Amino acid sequence: MTDYDETTLILIWAFSQNQFTMKTYSILSIAAFTLLASCQKEKESFTEVSGIVYEQGTNNTKTVANALVKFQWRIPSTYGAETFFLDSVRTDENGRFKLSADAPSENLYVFASAYRHYPGGKLTMMPNVKRGQNQKFDIQLTPYSWIKLNIRKSLGNDYIRINSIAGGNYGYFSSKNDVYYLTALGNRTIEISCFRIKNGVQSTAQYYVNTIGQDTVEVTIEF
Repeated sequence: MTDYDETTLILIWAFSQNQFTMKTYSILSIAAFTLLASCQKEKESFTEVSGIVYEQGTNNTKTVANALVKFQWRIPSTYGAETFFLDSVRTDENGRFKLSADAPSENLYVFASAYRHYPGGKLTMMPNVKRGQNQKFDIQLTPYSWIKLNIRKSLGNDYIRINSIAGGNYGYFSSKNDVYYLTALGNRTIEISCFRIKNGVQSTAQYYVNTIGQDTVEVTIEF
């Protein structure tokens, strides 16, 4: 037996009457209006998003497979936002994704995260999805990179302080020859800023390195 919703049952009952009255016409009008409003609401709220996740800095030549793409509705608040899950999916081998949901309101967000990539989706980001539309946009994820930092030619009371770099969490201090591995944003030029004391003389120096996503580059800093 087929199950009908309340609006459909009212319409079936009304058309089954042999004699139409003003009351019948009123019921039909209300039912039709309810059905129309329901369809319009569904049309306005159903939202689809599709696209490709790329590795940033590759001119869209390298995609990110198996990235987790999330669709969220957020309610802004003083201390960030309340977040509500709408949909999620993993990208295929070509980095493609497709999401859809009945979005309850505006303030819609799609973002991604992946292994050895910096995650997107910060609570400070702006809404990037329009409610009630079928839209396409691509996502860029910044890959991790590493810098092998060699400290050389340290003598006596020499001292060096290396400030934190883009993508890193903290700086370094050294008073001897040493090797450090720094996490950095991949596929971009990174500045390494240093404060040095050598033979009692203070100075600053900047070094620049072009990082490679998912790989390590080597830099030597001499006192």
